Amino acid sequence: MNEESLNENQTSRKMEYKEDVQAIQQELLERKEQIIDGAPMLLLNISKAPYYLNVLFDQDGKPKGDFRVPERYQQKVYYAFKHPNHKFSTGETYWGKLTTSNFSGSENYPIEYLIQATPTFLTEEELEELRVHHKLIKRINNVEIELIPPFYQKKDYSERVEEYKKAIEKPRSIIEEIDSAISELETFKAELSKRYELPKHYLESKILGFPSKNLMNKLQQEVLMLYSYDDDPDNTSPKETMYKGLNLIAKIPSIVCYAYRSKVHYFDKQSLYIHQIRPDYSIAENILYLLRDDK
Repeated sequence: MNEESLNENQTSRKMEYKEDVQAIQQELLERKEQIIDGAPMLLLNISKAPYYLNVLFDQDGKPKGDFRVPERYQQKVYYAFKHPNHKFSTGETYWGKLTTSNFSGSENYPIEYLIQATPTFLTEEELEELRVHHKLIKRINNVEIELIPPFYQKKDYSERVEEYKKAIEKPRSIIEEIDSAISELETFKAELSKRYELPKHYLESKILGFPSKNLMNKLQQEVLMLYSYDDDPDNTSPKETMYKGLNLIAKIPSIVCYAYRSKVHYFDKQSLYIHQIRPDYSIAENILYLLRDDK
């Protein structure tokens, strides 16, 4: 085999792999993360942060939303969670310290916890409000959080926001396209999963009751048999043809697995194991699950 043929075969195999829905979805998610990591980010300060750390972060300092955290602040959050406190006047819980002093020790300032806005964290309207008023009330995890500029960026924050808006136009557009594709894939997976189940008594009467040594022949018979279970089998409109195709894609994996199980039971004298197909599994996961001796 020459090098050109080898490369063509490798390319063909890669395309076959990409036809797997989960592989495509994972690839899209990874691409989205790459776009976000490479995009410009806007620094935001969380007002009264010690009171909201549990809303915005996990115990290890990782964010609970569509934003990033500089490493030093992630460590800061982690150590703050180690020191919970209660406000004497109200009993409110907060983590770490509320204030810090300046270099001379003559003034106290609120503790800063900075986050980085990703291209999809703030809407155009929110960015404009932030640019004009230098503050924004945003609902994050069902809690209203006030976001303000970092202390050292207050003077030119409007200009920073304006530059950020222009810089994220392209990455935001790409991310929106990726999110749309992921949404379509989720819809496709949902359409398949709700069609997994075989007609009532089909397994017992059509597959287990008529085992076959030839699995391909058995599969052919079962596909033809599904004709009689179709409410409108001769309708060949584009929409109905698509639905028939989805039904076949969704049901063939369980038919193949059950046909194999009946074969090894009746002809190879092995034990018969039958598992119910799981709608929360992908086609590949269900095939592996149905072929297992145990769950």
